[in-house]
Amino acid sequence: MGLQILLHDNGEGRFDLAQKFMRFSVCLFVLLPCLVFSQDISSFRKGNLFKKSAYLSLSYNGSYQSRDTAEVNSSGYLASFRGNLELFSIQIPIHLTFRTGRFTAGFSNPFVRFGMSPSYRWVKLHLGHRVIQFSNYSLNGITFLGAGVELTPGLFRFSGLYGTVKTPNYHLDSLAFYSHLIQDYRRSLYGMKLGFGKDRRHIDFHFLKTKDDYIANTDSLINRTIFPPAENLVLGAKGKFAFLQGFQFEVNADLSTLTNNQLAREDSLQDKRSRDIQKFVDPFMTTNNTTRANLAYDASLQYNHRFINVGIVFKHIDPNYRSFGMHYIQDDVEDITLRLGLRAWKNKLVLNTVSGWQKSNLNSIRRNTSKKTILSANAMVAPHKNFALQGSFSNFTMDQSPGIAQLNDTFRLVRNTAVLQLSPQLKFGSANWPQQLGLSYQQSELEDVSPLASGFGTGKVSHYSLNYNVQARALKASMSLGLLTGTEQFEQGEQRRSGANLSFSKNFEKPKLAFRAGGGYYRLIAGDLEDGNTLNFSLSCGYSINTSLSVNTSLAYLDKSSLVTPQFKDWRLSINLNYSLFQNKQYGSNPK
Repeated sequence: MGLQILLHDNGEGRFDLAQKFMRFSVCLFVLLPCLVFSQDISSFRKGNLFKKSAYLSLSYNGSYQSRDTAEVNSSGYLASFRGNLELFSIQIPIHLTFRTGRFTAGFSNPFVRFGMSPSYRWVKLHLGHRVIQFSNYSLNGITFLGAGVELTPGLFRFSGLYGTVKTPNYHLDSLAFYSHLIQDYRRSLYGMKLGFGKDRRHIDFHFLKTKDDYIANTDSLINRTIFPPAENLVLGAKGKFAFLQGFQFEVNADLSTLTNNQLAREDSLQDKRSRDIQKFVDPFMTTNNTTRANLAYDASLQYNHRFINVGIVFKHIDPNYRSFGMHYIQDDVEDITLRLGLRAWKNKLVLNTVSGWQKSNLNSIRRNTSKKTILSANAMVAPHKNFALQGSFSNFTMDQSPGIAQLNDTFRLVRNTAVLQLSPQLKFGSANWPQQLGLSYQQSELEDVSPLASGFGTGKVSHYSLNYNVQARALKASMSLGLLTGTEQFEQGEQRRSGANLSFSKNFEKPKLAFRAGGGYYRLIAGDLEDGNTLNFSLSCGYSINTSLSVNTSLAYLDKSSLVTPQFKDWRLSINLNYSLFQNKQYGSNPK
């Protein structure tokens, strides 16, 4: 069971802390009797009725950036309280967070959340902000605010939920278009899953219904045109069957009917499938000329053994397939893949491959059709305990989440579309002076998905590096040296850099102090022209004042003194204070 509360100030301080704390207290008071009833009371006999631990963290983050023509100075504060109360074997983790300022290193949105999931035998309740899984293409990974239940008596399987979710139109970022005009509306959600069987063999049927309703300003022109209310109904089935020795068959199928605008005209302009489905779902949802029905399904057959696993997977997702129970899905794609895994020589050789064919533009309505052979392979060979060779390649990705890439100009938000990596590693030296030498080659095809248009589009990045690491265990110190050369090819041109980086770390027993310092220098070339250089360094330090109190600081600097491309300077400072209120064997003196 978990309880979580997160408070976020968007810079204007617009929330009533007392009101939110009162709501939390009422919810806790009402739910506590139910939770006591649904817990094991064997702790009465042990006499260990109450345990507690708490952890407080205070942070400051600052950033100063300057370019050729602009300067940005931002800072932010973070206060976090994590605790755990245990009474009569009822564990209640608590997480309170207050954040202010624009400077953050993640992609999480501001929110206030609380939730509990008590369970007793085959009954599990969900109250507050929770996550329930139906299938890959219906309810998958989204957080709702409401109530749910999961029942698994014997071979019977039942799940049900009712609540609300945040709509994609909900913005707190002042840089978002129309953010000052957007009127958030309520997106209600309810669904049910009914099945039979256990984890290895089961079949489930489910439905999910979501609908947008205006909270205020119903007649606003922007709500009726740019951000109209939508409605979604998903019907699906999921099955898994294990048979013989090591064989497994799995299938997922969902039909999503989506009305993009409940206020649109009722005349029918849809495709034939949507018109046929509309006749069936019309009693259960709003249908009009914006209603579309799309399918998503996959099936797989696998064989798993101690030394080998092999399988085949077929997947089909219609163009414009959407479910309001998911954050994102790659649509308009069909592929068939063969999967092979090998383990030999006591796991000194490990090989996993995925190969097949992929096609887009399934309905032939787009200008271009993509047909390609897809391949993903990951191999590791370790013929000796001191030597290993790792390699991987993939020209398609199953994970659509973006990441941060540090390129020549600045930090950008990119998505990898193909990656090739090869890295042999050699270990040598003595027990007190272990050393490691590694080569690395990496080539990535990237897609720039930064929020602001940068003009980089798609491109290719190649890196060659030689890395050496040595540890002095008696001194509790280590040193690393890396040599790197890289090429970045984007639509605006080619850039190259070559240079080195050096880092050193040291731990002290008295006082308990740990620090790490590092820096690097790179020479830049833009096209065929010399483009100056980049210089960076970082320093981090952690000091444990006592078993309960510690301080961590970090400072980073990046200076691109270029001649052709834009110049850039970036200072980043972080200070973090951690205090443990109670000492506990379960959580230790420095919990994360």
